[in-house]
Amino acid sequence: MTEIRVSAEREGRLWVLRLEDGGVTQARHLGEVEDMVTDYVAVMRGLDPQTIHVTVTAIDPGDGLGEEITAARQAQAKAAEAQEAAAAHLRRTARALRDQGLTGPEIAVVLGVSKQRVSQLTLAHRISA
Repeated sequence: MTEIRVSAEREGRLWVLRLEDGGVTQARHLGEVEDMVTDYVAVMRGLDPQTIHVTVTAIDPGDGLGEEITAARQAQAKAAEAQEAAAAHLRRTARALRDQGLTGPEIAVVLGVSKQRVSQLTLAHRISA
């Protein structure tokens, strides 16, 4: 599989697609980026289009919005990481409370979640025990 990383920058009515390892092509719409880059790379490098994977690394619609888009994506990634960490912490805490002898309904009150959620949080612990 050939990995092609590309950035897209709006110029007039077209998107200019710059390949990180060299080369430029264009598309009328962002939805065409993968196909246009795949076709370009296949022709220019003599590769089978089925072996090309395109990743868009940056999108800049102009007027400084490219930086805003990058910042928003970074914030989303951080939020997802924080959510995963919080969920893991909640699972560990629910299991520790269960190990201390609290009932499902008691754990629900302590953690501020439903009884069903307590069951989900502690299920893996009961299966592996």
